[in-house]
Parts: sequence; structure tokens; C-alpha cells
Amino acid sequence: MNQNTFESEKEKYIHGDYHEKLLLERYMYFQNLQSAIERGNLEEAYMNYQKGSESIHEINQLYTPKEENLRVIHNQLVSFNTLCWICAFKSKPNPIHLHTISRHFDVLIEKVTTQQEAEKLIFNMLEDYCSLSALRTEKQYSQIVQKAIWHLTGNPSQKLNLNQLSETLGMSPSSLSRKFHAETGQTISQYHTAFRIRTAQRYLLEGDHTITQAALQTGFSDASYFSKVFAKFSGITPTEYIKKYALL
Repeated sequence: MNQNTFESEKEKYIHGDYHEKLLLERYMYFQNLQSAIERGNLEEAYMNYQKGSESIHEINQLYTPKEENLRVIHNQLVSFNTLCWICAFKSKPNPIHLHTISRHFDVLIEKVTTQQEAEKLIFNMLEDYCSLSALRTEKQYSQIVQKAIWHLTGNPSQKLNLNQLSETLGMSPSSLSRKFHAETGQTISQYHTAFRIRTAQRYLLEGDHTITQAALQTGFSDASYFSKVFAKFSGITPTEYIKKYALL
């Protein structure tokens, strides 16, 4: 074996061994990531995502032609959305809410054109799926509160009717309100409003809804009042939210 052949074989061996090490690291971090999403721990999920993505990014830099980068990014985002869906599903959330989140990100993935936009979207995925897991875990609440949550999050455009909800669940309004607050730490109205605003946030990020349309589809008949409630919940106005978080 001449020197050139030897060096070539040596490089293949080292390169292959390094590649395997990166894949093993990625596997470990993404196992931890899945567990964190299922438990609704955003900080832990993002930390493990960052560590795991460093390994896979290095692999992509070595093996992915530049002209295929966008296709690879889209494929990875679709896979990541599916992964998050599976992890959140294990926490037994409201299936309608889970589907809404998944569909929301399906739409946004198609609009991604850069790695920076992809990273931004991944953080939003982790935030939404972890929030869903943290708030919807069935063992966290009694059966009656679970049922109340299902009714509250079934249709974002439906206005809250406490008397009707209480009658459906077979409790007095005051008893249901006390029990709900004791278990969730929020009033029924606060919980319902938070759900509507989170839904409105997704509509605004998708880029297919004006602020007025987002307001109407989440049960607000007055866009001005919607903006006031949105700012109270989000810390910024709908317009500022779009500028800060929208991909395009």
C-alpha cells in the first residue's frame, strides 16, 4: 500500500468514526428532548435540542450539498413537528388542540426559507408543544376539570357561558368555579381567554389572517378590545407580535 492510499484509508476511518460519534451524541440528546417535551419542560427541551442539533448540523455541513439545504431544512422541520406531536400526545391533551398546533406548524414550515427562520420556528414548536403537555396532562386534574377544559378549548370562537358549562357538567357555577381555580390556579375566564389568545397568536403567525380576522375567529367582536386583551396576555400588541415572531 503506497502512502497516498494509506492516507486515504486513514481519513475514511477517522471520518467514519467521527460521524458515528456525532450520531450517538445526537441520539442521546434527542432521547432527553422527547422526555422533556412529554413533561412540558421547555428549558430542558431547548437545551437538549441545541446540543443535539449541533451534532446533526455538523453532519449536514459535511455531507449536504448547498443546493439541497432548503429541502433538508424542510424535511427536518416536518420530522421535528411529528416528533413533538408524538411526545405531546403521550401527555393525553385535548386532541383538537393538539391537531390545531400541528396544523399551524405544517403551514409555517412551508414558508421557511433560511436556517435562521427554521431555528426560530423550532423554538416556537418547543414552546407550544411543551405548554400543551404542561397544561393538559390528565393526571394533573380531576375528571370534572378535565371535561371543563375540553369544553373551553373545543372552539376558540365560542364565547364563554359559565351557566351553560356548569349545567353541562352537572355542577353549580360557583362550585365549578371554585374547583377549577383550586386545581388550575386560574379562573375559568382566565383559562378560556388564554386559550383564545394563544390561538390568535398562531393565526397571526401563519400570515393568512389580519388582526381583525384573528379577533373574530377567536370570539372577539371588537378588534380594539381584542388588541387590549392580547397585549395584556402577550406583553406586546398584535402588530408588535407579528413583527417580532412572524417568519415573513
